[in-house]
Amino acid sequence: MSLPTNLLIIIIVASVVAFIGLSVLLYFLLLRNKKLVRSIKELSRRYEHAHQLLTTDDLNRIKRLESISQVNLLFNDVHRDYADRYKMIEEEEDKLVSIKIGAIRDLINSNHYKSARNGLSGVKNLVNEFENDVNDLNDDLIEISKPEAECERQKALALEAFNKCVAVYETHHDELLVLKRIHGQQEVIIRNNDNVSTLKKCFKKLAITLNRLTTKM
Repeated sequence: MSLPTNLLIIIIVASVVAFIGLSVLLYFLLLRNKKLVRSIKELSRRYEHAHQLLTTDDLNRIKRLESISQVNLLFNDVHRDYADRYKMIEEEEDKLVSIKIGAIRDLINSNHYKSARNGLSGVKNLVNEFENDVNDLNDDLIEISKPEAECERQKALALEAFNKCVAVYETHHDELLVLKRIHGQQEVIIRNNDNVSTLKKCFKKLAITLNRLTTKM
């Protein structure tokens, strides 16, 4: 028994529409899943960056504060406060964010996309809070380290100037000895009330030597 033509057409059209509908639905589901995967990758990247900043730059600055506090008792409380902030962020926020991101990844790998999507919002909030706290700690540590950094800069400039002086002295050692001998001759002349012409000659010789030394420098 054959189906009426009209009914057959309806069945075919309905099948095509259903196929297209399922295809579109599947496409949007795959698109949502890809978006979910991209979101967790971005959260992982932000977490890793904040974690690296916390455990390298911030930790090194806190260790430097500890060294300063050992020779300057005024920094004891400062070091303690920053060490406590670091410990709280590392032991509570850092570990929690790492665990939550790992849990979302496990759900995605198990194709439990709905559960992963439901938990994504909470993980975003945790990452935002962790990132903000790390950045605040880092900014505060940089600010409190500025006086020490300026001191180190001035020390480096002073050392550079001293090394230049040593280099000039070693290069022009002989000329400096000549100046010393000329100065001694002047003192002898002045003490003995020698004639003015001899004194003028000594001053002229001194001026020539100083001019040559200055030109070389």
